[in-house]
Amino acid sequence: MNCIAKSIFTGALIVTLIAPLAPVFAVSYQAPVAVSSPTEKIAEKVAPSATGEVMMKKPEYPLPFPGILPDHPLYFIKRFRDQMMERLIVDPVSKAKFYILMGDKHVEMAVLLEEKGNTVLAGTMAAKAEMYLGLAYEKLVSLKGSEKEFPGYMVEHLINAATKHGEVLTGLSDKTKDPGITSALGAAKNVLAQANSLK
Repeated sequence: MNCIAKSIFTGALIVTLIAPLAPVFAVSYQAPVAVSSPTEKIAEKVAPSATGEVMMKKPEYPLPFPGILPDHPLYFIKRFRDQMMERLIVDPVSKAKFYILMGDKHVEMAVLLEEKGNTVLAGTMAAKAEMYLGLAYEKLVSLKGSEKEFPGYMVEHLINAATKHGEVLTGLSDKTKDPGITSALGAAKNVLAQANSLK
């Protein structure tokens, strides 16, 4: 009986660790993007306010749910899974996407941890979020310097992510005055400036 229980536990653990890797090995299909005219693009970005003034619309950028938080006893399993995924992704564009996703998840972790009153750990997660955005920027820089096709949409993705991180971290910094969060806010602004230079 003990042997059967061990086998079931081992099988469940393997499935838990390997299941998230399925999208990494799947062939991705990207639908063709309809090209809009410059006038249509401007019309999308501006909208009249209640007073009749034209204001720029911020792009909607929802942050993903981060899953279990670092204060959970099983967080080490998630961390191990993320490290394995990072090593298995070899395509530079996919790796940049992965880094942006990880940055988004970590900044959301910072928000949730701050709400729980764990400001120090929130600052650590905010710093990791900006580290991941920095890694995404480095991947895009190395890709731009290579002979491979450079995906311009990834620059926009990074700019939107860094902008959202800046907004979130500004709110956290105003609430907590934590030096870790303030430092992460500076890093987010730095990544945003660097990403804009890639245009």
